[in-house]
Amino acid sequence: MKIREKGREKALQILYEKDVTMKDLETIIKNFDFDNTPKDSIIYAISVCKGVEDNINNLDEIIKEHLIDWEWDRILYVDRNILRIATYELIYKKDIPTAVIIDQAVRISKKFGSFSDSYKFINGILGRIAEKYRNEKKA
Repeated sequence: MKIREKGREKALQILYEKDVTMKDLETIIKNFDFDNTPKDSIIYAISVCKGVEDNINNLDEIIKEHLIDWEWDRILYVDRNILRIATYELIYKKDIPTAVIIDQAVRISKKFGSFSDSYKFINGILGRIAEKYRNEKKA
C-alpha cells in the first residue's frame, strides 16, 4: 500500500474517533495505535488530520455547497470524514493530482464507507468540488 493511501486510512480512523469521542485531536493522535504503519504514512496522516481540523468549517461549507438532494446531518461520520480528507487535499494540496485524490477517496469508501454504495455518493460530490476548485471535469 502506498504511503499516502495508508496515511489517508489512518487519518480517517483518527478523525472518526474524534467525531465519536469528542476528544481533542492531540490526545487521540498521542494514544492512537499506528501498529506497523510506516513512519511516512504516520506523518502524512497527522498532517492531514491537522489540516482538516484547522480548516474544518471551510471544508464542511464547501461539501455542503455541493450536496444535491442530501442533508449534511444525514451523512454518517465515516463518509463525512472521507469527504473532508479529500476536500482538504483538493483545496490545499495542489501537488496531488485530482484523479489520485478522488480515486483514493473512492477506494477508501469502498473499504470503510457507511454503505456499499457510499463510493458513488462520494465520487459525485468530489467531482463537483474538483470542477469548481480545480477547474476540472468530474472524475
